[in-house]
Amino acid sequence: MKYSFSFLFVCLLSFIIVFSCSTEEEESVAPVVQTPQPEPEPLEYTLTVSAADGGTVSTEGGTYDEGTEVTITATANEGYRFDGWEGIDSNENTITLTVTSDTELRPIFTEAILPPNPNDISLRQYWGEIVEFEPEFFFADNITSFKRNGILNSNKIITEYFGNYGPTEWWITNSSSSVEDINKLRQQFCQRRLDRNENWTYPNEPNADYDSCMSYGWFEFPDNFVANGVWKIGYNLVVLDESEIGSIYKNYEFNTQLHEYFHVVQANTILPKSNDGGWGYDIPSFFKEGSARFYQDYVFRKLALEGVNIDIQGNLNSQNQPMKNKFRRMMEDLQNCWEEFPDFYNIDYDSIYTCNPYVIGPWGVAFLMSKKGDGDYDSYWKSFYPLIKDKMIENNNDFRPSFSQAMKEFYGLTLEEFNEEFKLFLQLPIEEQLEIIPDI
Repeated sequence: MKYSFSFLFVCLLSFIIVFSCSTEEEESVAPVVQTPQPEPEPLEYTLTVSAADGGTVSTEGGTYDEGTEVTITATANEGYRFDGWEGIDSNENTITLTVTSDTELRPIFTEAILPPNPNDISLRQYWGEIVEFEPEFFFADNITSFKRNGILNSNKIITEYFGNYGPTEWWITNSSSSVEDINKLRQQFCQRRLDRNENWTYPNEPNADYDSCMSYGWFEFPDNFVANGVWKIGYNLVVLDESEIGSIYKNYEFNTQLHEYFHVVQANTILPKSNDGGWGYDIPSFFKEGSARFYQDYVFRKLALEGVNIDIQGNLNSQNQPMKNKFRRMMEDLQNCWEEFPDFYNIDYDSIYTCNPYVIGPWGVAFLMSKKGDGDYDSYWKSFYPLIKDKMIENNNDFRPSFSQAMKEFYGLTLEEFNEEFKLFLQLPIEEQLEIIPDI
């Protein structure tokens, strides 16, 4: 028993000693402390935006963290135009740049080529001609620089397509222009006419009358129409009501601008030069507004397919839909038009029917183009209009027979034949009608 107890005591004592030593060893080991590493400083880059002669920039840049987005707007001074950037491949006057390196930018402003001395009677020689000098733009004070630049950009795209007929004046207002804004613009307009001895209020009277011009009501809203200049003056005048909507779309007014500028194309292409003056041309509204409406739907779609950047609101007037869809909806409003009008040539603006020139006219123009059958949708203004001009010279400016003869020669139909064939066309099923509309 003594041996067993002693043995047990020795074992217990050994266990205590071992456990004690182990604990002391564990307690003697210093704990590992994780020292937080400092986060790396963000990379910084310098953006330098240099001003240039002929305009201003919204910011001169600075030092930015990598990845910062900076928006920069270049604005041309009067008499200059914006033509892109040095340091970045963009023709947009407003750009948003993500800073990823040191960058230097400089806007390119080009001095606009203005018309010759407007008081020189030789200015009339440019009427009906493609010119190098810039159209002149006059804006109500409340039109923002963003919208002004958008209108200038749209004009550049449009005149590159149709040609820059000159001289042309654009006068821009909008629905929120105050009475003060309107009066200031009107005063500028009428003083300009007085200085140049141009009577726009009564074109058949040779002398300018400032008071009559001021009382005429220029630029009162709504006034979004085009009035083409008289021959004695030699100017195209475009009055544009710029919308309040779409302030984020650079070319929001593109279709309206194109429609109104097409009237300038009509006047400059069709009317032969004359010493008698007059307001311009006598294109019947069916063909005048019909063709302008056709091209406002056709041209921007064609340009978009060619890669031209036109920044518009896609769902406005179905701009984001195929042209056939747009014309389908227009045709749905044209029921019984063939019964209501014996002569489409005489449809006027005041029609109480949906068969007004802006709705039925584009279909009539498309119908004529389909008769030509060559798929060239621009031949209407490139070739048909100059032919009308030739016929007017032959017929001593008698417009209806001139128009009918040109139509017969170019499209194979007189006006009377067009009336009858187009009425039959209007009675066809919609799917057959849509075959004549461009598939764009």
